[in-house]
Amino acid sequence: MLFCLTIPHLPAAAVRITSATEADVAVVVRDHVISATPALMADGCEIGMAADRVRKRWPEAIVAQRDAVAEASVWEAIVDRVYSTTPLLRVEGRTAILCSADAPTTLARLVRRTQASAGMATTAGMARMAAAAAVPGTVLRVDETDDMAMLASWKVDILCDYGVDEDTVERLKLFGLSTILRLTTLSRRHLVTQFGRTGTIIADILDNLRTPVQLAPWQPPASVLGDVTLTESEREPGPLRTAVVTAVNQAISALAGRQSGRMELVVRDAGRVVGRAERILPEPTQDAEILRRSALMLLQRLLSPDRRMSSITIRLSALRSPVGDVIHLLPPKPSVDDVATSVLRRFPGSLFRVNVHDADAYIPERAATIQPWAADRR
Repeated sequence: MLFCLTIPHLPAAAVRITSATEADVAVVVRDHVISATPALMADGCEIGMAADRVRKRWPEAIVAQRDAVAEASVWEAIVDRVYSTTPLLRVEGRTAILCSADAPTTLARLVRRTQASAGMATTAGMARMAAAAAVPGTVLRVDETDDMAMLASWKVDILCDYGVDEDTVERLKLFGLSTILRLTTLSRRHLVTQFGRTGTIIADILDNLRTPVQLAPWQPPASVLGDVTLTESEREPGPLRTAVVTAVNQAISALAGRQSGRMELVVRDAGRVVGRAERILPEPTQDAEILRRSALMLLQRLLSPDRRMSSITIRLSALRSPVGDVIHLLPPKPSVDDVATSVLRRFPGSLFRVNVHDADAYIPERAATIQPWAADRR
């Protein structure tokens, strides 16, 4: 069985998890909602709704600005949790995780905690569609014997979760194709003829319902660490700043010439995580001064009279090689002589060289001469 987990409301889930709250959350950008928890959406909150209207209608809900760093952190934590259950998984951006269902109980707990939607089925396509149809916080299991019944019960509205526009869905309903099972009666040619590029997307979705997928072992994103343990717990800025700089220097040494685009600072006391801060760097860099300054800014966020720290860990991720180094890894472009040598080796006498003497000459013989390539190279 394959397991698929999706979190369409990731921005809202990130705020809820990082704030350690059970309240409903609406995330806004420029005072308009871009994401909300499932309960709030079910109660009438809509994407694009004004923030003031949300505050007035749901005064108990949290209205927060979008935090891209928190989203990345929460998503990576979810991927790591899934990875701890099985090495066979595939991550599709920040929209879905497909994995082998080796630990369904653990995955179900993760789904409940994050209010994600999840599905289990024998194929990746069925698991993905089951996740789209599942109630947030639950896992919808589709056994092989139940495939046809589930396809008959799923409305074509579910295609909106795949990016199919509402107008196309309405056209499908007008044609009498109100369920996924009825839609499977159409061939790819029919779908493409009627709906163009969108028809190709729908055909791919339907093909994936039956196509088996072989999951490859997941390769976690590369990162480097710098770790410093203090002799005793500290809360004064001086010793903590020194420890942070030492940890950053360790991480920079481990970069080995690569650049980092993201930094995470984790502080512990007696082995327990007491604080975490992250920052997406303006651009990937390996500059020691920029990295040290960024780390000290993260530490400043975590300093508190009530927070003591006994160990500090700096994690640099989103690694890449400098652009110049990447170019040097490519083989040089063959020259004319290199190509000519290869061609003449197989087709002797097939190449000629044109020597232009006077492009404006009236007589062709004075304008240019043509010589065999081999004769010219003697």
